[in-house]
Amino acid sequence: MKKILYTIVIFLIISTFYLVGIAFVFAAGCSGTDCDVSFGETVDITVIPKDEDGNVIVGVPIGYTWEVVTANLGIFTQNNGTSWSETNSAGSSTVTFQSGFTVPVGAVRVTASYGGVDVVTNFSITAFCNRDPILYFGIGAVKDSGDDNWHQSTAELLETCYDEYKLYEGTGGRY
Repeated sequence: MKKILYTIVIFLIISTFYLVGIAFVFAAGCSGTDCDVSFGETVDITVIPKDEDGNVIVGVPIGYTWEVVTANLGIFTQNNGTSWSETNSAGSSTVTFQSGFTVPVGAVRVTASYGGVDVVTNFSITAFCNRDPILYFGIGAVKDSGDDNWHQSTAELLETCYDEYKLYEGTGGRY
């Protein structure tokens, strides 16, 4: 009887582990916790929880809370929001982050929780324009009722990841 009790105690001590870190696996464009993504595009971010010996923790429920720390940086496509949570025992958690168009640099945070221990990691997100600009030209003309004179302006539209408009002086002056 004494031998069985010692065996059970030793088994319980050996099978107890603590969440001490999160390893990272990324899609193209990420290095460690630094991710580059084109405006409006997506990147999958996966975290893998590990115990104190560096072993992946699988088979037990771990809670993951993801949040976009920087306002207007982007959203998680799972719910089109800036925060997302899940609990699973698969040994990993993945979110798909979609960059916005107005904030080029910011952070995404994930908190993994197990057994009263929270491990927090921040990911640096850098969004950039990844397409060649396109230049469009146009001429607009207006005529007042009862007036024989047309007023014209030349318009130029430079399309990048941001739309930029500029009107040039025409026959009727700058508008």
